[in-house]
Amino acid sequence: MNFTRTLLFVHIADINKQINEHERLVLVCKDKTASFSFKKLDIGTLFFRKRELYETVSEDEISASFDEKRRYFLQCLTDYLLQMSGSDLSEGWFHFTSKAFLDWIDSQKRHFDLSNKDSVIDAYRRYSKYLVDRTLLADTEEDGLAVRTAKQYQRNVAKLIAYVFDCHEIDVVSQAMQVQSQRYDVPILPIAEEDHQKTYATLLNIFLEIHRIVVQEVNFPAHFQSVDEEDFYFYSGFHHQTEKQQIQFDIQSYLSKNSAIPAFSKMLADFWLAEDSEHRKRLRENRNEALNRLMQRNEDKRHTERERLASYGLCIGMLLFIAQTGANLDTAQQLQLDTMEILPSTQGRRFSGTKSRAGGKTVYPEFGVKFEPVFRKILELREWYIQDEQCDFVFPLRNNSNKLGSIGNTKLQLIKKFLQRIFPKFIWITPQKWRKHVSSQYVELSDGDLLIEAEKMGHSLDTARKNYSRTSFKDAGQQISQFFNELREIAVEKTRTVEHIAVQTIDVAVDTHSLPVGACSTISPQPEKALGFTEQAPVPNCQQFEHCLFCKHYAVHADDTDVRKLLSLKSLLGYVKQKATDLLKWESQFGVVLHRIDEVLTELSNAYVDLRERIVSIQDEVESGDMDAYWLNHFELLIDLGWVA
Repeated sequence: MNFTRTLLFVHIADINKQINEHERLVLVCKDKTASFSFKKLDIGTLFFRKRELYETVSEDEISASFDEKRRYFLQCLTDYLLQMSGSDLSEGWFHFTSKAFLDWIDSQKRHFDLSNKDSVIDAYRRYSKYLVDRTLLADTEEDGLAVRTAKQYQRNVAKLIAYVFDCHEIDVVSQAMQVQSQRYDVPILPIAEEDHQKTYATLLNIFLEIHRIVVQEVNFPAHFQSVDEEDFYFYSGFHHQTEKQQIQFDIQSYLSKNSAIPAFSKMLADFWLAEDSEHRKRLRENRNEALNRLMQRNEDKRHTERERLASYGLCIGMLLFIAQTGANLDTAQQLQLDTMEILPSTQGRRFSGTKSRAGGKTVYPEFGVKFEPVFRKILELREWYIQDEQCDFVFPLRNNSNKLGSIGNTKLQLIKKFLQRIFPKFIWITPQKWRKHVSSQYVELSDGDLLIEAEKMGHSLDTARKNYSRTSFKDAGQQISQFFNELREIAVEKTRTVEHIAVQTIDVAVDTHSLPVGACSTISPQPEKALGFTEQAPVPNCQQFEHCLFCKHYAVHADDTDVRKLLSLKSLLGYVKQKATDLLKWESQFGVVLHRIDEVLTELSNAYVDLRERIVSIQDEVESGDMDAYWLNHFELLIDLGWVA
């Protein structure tokens, strides 16, 4: 080793020591696996992109690889490690997994800026793909990685990124595929099912409108909208309707369809009343009363109708909070404001409440950064509602004696009736079902990791196991693999009359048309199947590039570019397969494409010995996330659409 640094050793328990030169820093901590041993956690070396190459590069090259843009990222890593001191967590393991992430970054041709959140998230997505791919390797392969280990790598990196960029861990995790999500082809559900999405979106629309009317002091009527495109104009919570000789004037229901109180002549027409009708006087009285009440509510910004609307908003806000955090109903009802401190272990905004049925245990419901603007609006509505009165509850409600207390079950039932009355299609989801849904999502997104579910939901592992344990898919793995192989063989046999079909290879510069899978050897494309393919083989066309592989005009350059194109498509199809519902159909459409790619690569490998090692290297690069740009765009689109979990 020809490169040395002047090191600064700091014991990890010395949290009050001022550290200014992180590029020299080495943290020292007790080795929890040995009684009289210490570990050295080198922070400073992570500033250098070529730190792993001390024996093969010069001192000048190492010095030149110093990256000042990493300073804040590594300062945050240091802070995180210092705050872990004294806990049951392993500082050494967290440092190791963080270093593994940076090692991977520095092994890539692509440059990642650790001072830029988008760049780091991009690195996390590609690193996650790399970890997933390693778990798919056979256990006997050198680069194979156990799922449990890979999940810890991935989770620790997500925690670190969340800490560095002051966001919630779930906001990072949701950006990438999760380890184990495809090992056994287990489908990952969307974050919320359709009913949950619709109900949550409708609740949020109503809450935001209530906040607008009450806090921003906007005039009535409130305009409530559901995701089913239902509209309801809320003037008041009272009814004034009169029955006269089988004619009913339901003014409230009538006004709920109008953004303003209509002219009297229009109301006469809408109620099918003639100008000389004997009911004109009663209708006019109803209209005048509605106008007077509307004027009172709009002039008096503390009107009782506004207070009633605010109480609705706080109740709906509590439901939104439960939907986001999975908190128990009694926890949400008793929730009190805490320090609003951001804790490094989760990066969640924490609030305290007493979980009464859990023996007085204090719990801390957490939510992601995307919900924070909504929660702040809840606090603004709360402040308007309680004014200057003393109240510890986050979600308060005045009782019949006008005293502030918690929101009770009776109020929830009133809200349920109110919502189902204004929106007949509205699906009511109980707080218990919201909690169950959040819990299920943790299980799904962590691929059945009950320890994570129990930690996030605040109950015991036994409770999680009782409700969510499931049998392992691993026992059937070999049989499933054999079944898939047989499906592939059957599909391929149906598409060809011979075992091997040659492909044109190009090793000199010739006039060809570039394709995302290689090249087209003709200037005037006229797609036609290559000799040896049957009618059941994919039909070549110039719009579906993967089918170009079956065209007689298809050719491939013996270079890195075309090899990367083919391996990128192969990798992409591997991820798409996890969403396949009809495997026989999938194999006939895409399995044969994978077989053809392997056939082309084998042809290149046999014809060009020098290219053989490059194919292996490029495959490693693609599996690490360095895909061809065309297929990488498709891959990222599939992630955005939820096709790749």
